[in-house]
Amino acid sequence: MERKRVPYFVYAIELDPEVKKRPRFVARNPDMLEFGRCFYVGQSIHEPECRYRQHKECHGDDITFACICAVKRGVFTKRLSNNYARRFGVRLHREAYEGLNPIRTRKQAERLEDQLARDLQADGHGVWWA
Repeated sequence: MERKRVPYFVYAIELDPEVKKRPRFVARNPDMLEFGRCFYVGQSIHEPECRYRQHKECHGDDITFACICAVKRGVFTKRLSNNYARRFGVRLHREAYEGLNPIRTRKQAERLEDQLARDLQADGHGVWWA
């Protein structure tokens, strides 16, 4: 019996410029331009809209998040959020990952996540990624 291959997705979340006041974020982005925007970049088996909701809603002690994407449905009860994405996330930045999804393997998704983050940094933006 052949296992069904689950697609992966990369995504970018635009962050509120207030994140520029966080020393760790600034230290990771030494070449960030004053007018540069800020982003969180990630990869997941969840579609970007679902993953964004996880970042915003899956924190604290009382989590009952229902996945909305067709890839992996279920109720989650553990923390699935990145602190920067949760606290400073404003919206998905679809233009950054348009045309990249879906991705066949996790390894490819991880490489694309890294490349997308580095490309945004090279443009003078501040970026946080794994």
